[in-house]
Amino acid sequence: MKDYKKVYDHQVRLMKELQDLIPETISGFEKMQRNHSMDSALSAKTKELIALGISISTQCEGCMITHLHHALDVGATRNEILEVLAVATMMGGAPALTMCGIALEAIDQYKTGKSPTLLFDSVSMH
Repeated sequence: MKDYKKVYDHQVRLMKELQDLIPETISGFEKMQRNHSMDSALSAKTKELIALGISISTQCEGCMITHLHHALDVGATRNEILEVLAVATMMGGAPALTMCGIALEAIDQYKTGKSPTLLFDSVSMH
């Protein structure tokens, strides 16, 4: 069984490394990420749940780990996430269902404690 809190923290470290190597790209992506995570016509929670569903249906495990973590951070409940998993399975079929199992395992791990950082918490914008 993977430790998804460690996977998330590893992704954070990699983004910090990439910031030094390709700063324009990471800064641009961070700006886009920050804009999408603010409340506007849709709440930040709704946006994270949408991103989670897309991550599952496109089978991007790293994206799914990140957006699951962020959805929980902005107040998504287990039941809301389970509903997203159901919709993602409807749209993505068996491959998405496999990702849903990974998401379920990660939810249970995240509930036992919060990771100390956000993906772009310490990446500076240029």
